[in-house]
Amino acid sequence: MRGRGGVAAAVGCAVLLVSALAGCTSGPSPASDSASGEASLSVDDAVRLMSEELVGEPVLPDSVHQAGLLGGARLFAWTLSDGRRCLGALHQGAFLCLHAAADPPVSGPLVRITSSALYERRWLLVLDVDGERVAGASCGAQPETLFDLGADQVAGGVRRTYVLMGESLPVGPMTPRVLRDDGTAQSVEPLEWSGPASAPGLERQAC
Repeated sequence: MRGRGGVAAAVGCAVLLVSALAGCTSGPSPASDSASGEASLSVDDAVRLMSEELVGEPVLPDSVHQAGLLGGARLFAWTLSDGRRCLGALHQGAFLCLHAAADPPVSGPLVRITSSALYERRWLLVLDVDGERVAGASCGAQPETLFDLGADQVAGGVRRTYVLMGESLPVGPMTPRVLRDDGTAQSVEPLEWSGPASAPGLERQAC
C-alpha cells in the first residue's frame, strides 16, 4: 500500500477548508466551536442551516458526526444530498466538500493521495482509502491529525475519504496505521508524499 498519483494542485474545495479554519469566510454562527461550549442549536440544525445557506444543498439525515478536534475547535463531517462529503468548523461558516472518486475501481487495499493544500501553519492531504480503514498516521514520532469523512460504495468495494493535517512539513514517507476490511491485523505501511521543499510558516519534519 503506497500513495499514488503525486500531489495535485490545491483545489477549490481545499481552499474552502482553509477559509473555514483561518476565518477568512464569514457565515452563520449557530453553534459553539469549542469542545465544551454550549450550542444555541443542535449540531444537526447548525450544519443544515450552514450548508443550505452557503451551497444550497440539503444534508442527508443522520450523516452528521464529530470528526475530531483541531486547535480546540470541533470539526464535523456530514454528507450532502448530491453525495458530497464535507468537513468544517461550524462557527466559521465555510467548509470542505468532496465528491467521492468513482475511478479507479477498488482493486485491493490502497491509500491514495488525491489532493493537497498548504495554508497558514498547516498542510492538508485528502486521502482515498480502499479496502481498509486508517486508524492514525505519523511522521516519525509525530502524530498527524486525521479526520474521517465517511465511506462510499464504488465499483469493486468500499472507498473511504480522510483528511490528514499537520503543522510541520513532512520530509519522507509518513506511516498510516491501517485496519484491513478482511479482518486481518493492523499494519503500518509507508505513504509517500512529494510535497514542497519548503513552505512559508512551516518547519520541516523528518519522517
